[in-house]
Amino acid sequence: MNQLKTTELHGLALQKSRWAKPNVKAHFAGAFQRIFHDAKPWRYVLWWVVRALFIYAIIHTWIDPRNKSGNELSQSDKITTELQLVAHLLCCCLWELFQFLPRRRTFRWLPHYVQDFAAIISFCTAYGGKTLDLYGRWPWWDSVVHFAAGMLIVGGGYEYFVARQKKDHFTAPASIAIVYGLGISFMSGVFWELYEFLFDQLTGGNTQAWQYSDTYGLFGVLKNNDADFLRHERYGLLDTMTDIFANTTGAMLGYFALKTYPYLHKGKRDINAKLESGVVFESSTVEKKAGSV
Repeated sequence: MNQLKTTELHGLALQKSRWAKPNVKAHFAGAFQRIFHDAKPWRYVLWWVVRALFIYAIIHTWIDPRNKSGNELSQSDKITTELQLVAHLLCCCLWELFQFLPRRRTFRWLPHYVQDFAAIISFCTAYGGKTLDLYGRWPWWDSVVHFAAGMLIVGGGYEYFVARQKKDHFTAPASIAIVYGLGISFMSGVFWELYEFLFDQLTGGNTQAWQYSDTYGLFGVLKNNDADFLRHERYGLLDTMTDIFANTTGAMLGYFALKTYPYLHKGKRDINAKLESGVVFESSTVEKKAGSV
């Protein structure tokens, strides 16, 4: 296996720049420059449509705490739904917020299109699942969201590794970047289930579906529907394990898709070829030859 290679001269320049006295005005000017010029206009339209729907859902849930099925939310469900909507709204703004981080932070180097997938997953999870009550209407919706998230997060982890390559100017085999993305996806799935457990324990929420009765239809897609199998105390376990299976399946599909076509380590977008040819990245999208003005 090829070892990771580092351009020594560029590495020294990076170390020097990290210890340089920050220019706050130039830092913020550069952040706004990246925010308003890196992404295409249609992407901003997509992001703001999703954000507007989240803002509407937050206000609507506060004024009229009923979902689209007409079921009124309890006070605890209302609070947890509001918190989840706000959290997912922030997820739809992360890329812009990352642009204000220092240059040495890898998140700043993520490309703008990563936020497209974050917005879509957040929309399907919080707005679709909660506000439109798709979790209640379609028992399989939660599994579909976990499957898609597991697959897309592999791509997000892959993008994060390449962002590190751009920032620190080193080459690495595509296989390492892909396995890195797979690990990030697995870790995210586990952390999400830990979050659901702790959230329910601390707030009395219902993210693990432990409050549902067997008439709700959450497990209608399962063949084994006898009373012993669907005892009330098993609801949380079944929800968690179904989520983990969906996450794992999606992650493996994302892994094999990237193994088949590692799009940032192949063709014109090959990050290793660019770095070896002397390309220096100023941001996730701006690149130039070393020594050029």
